[in-house]
Amino acid sequence: VKDVVVSLLRKQPAAARESGVDPASVEYMDYCAHVGDVAGQVGMAHLYHSGTHGVPRDTAAAAHWFAAAAAKGDPMGHANLGLVRLRAGDGAGALPPLRRAAKRSDPSGWAGLGYAYYYGLGVRQDYALAAKALSAAARLGHLDAIFNLGVLALRGEGMEQSLHKAERFW
Repeated sequence: VKDVVVSLLRKQPAAARESGVDPASVEYMDYCAHVGDVAGQVGMAHLYHSGTHGVPRDTAAAAHWFAAAAAKGDPMGHANLGLVRLRAGDGAGALPPLRRAAKRSDPSGWAGLGYAYYYGLGVRQDYALAAKALSAAARLGHLDAIFNLGVLALRGEGMEQSLHKAERFW
């Protein structure tokens, strides 16, 4: 993985400069990830997941780095590993890291659990539990969760239907 990042950055320095990317920063983040720094692991995972800053989009590499950070107990690593698995359709595999992240008060972990319950991914579909998990994420400042609570209130899914309540979320 490291050799791919370094060679891509060296082959595309002009494109990287035009996009405002500092290739040396990405190279350093990659180095930090390889020596076990959690922030470097999460950072490289995000770059691989988004395919930005001269790093190719690679979901497997993103999952690898999120898992490495999660193995060290990082809540963001747990949450993002769960979200990557949810997006890949692996609801059952997504739940353990999402639950670990939520237990550590990570808003994305709670939001991921809310989406799993809402769509029935790896769990029985349950709008009330989806609303409960999204509420926990919203209390921690997760903006998508706040918006989606408004949608649930508007539809009356998992809570009383209320246009007034929906507007308060929006």
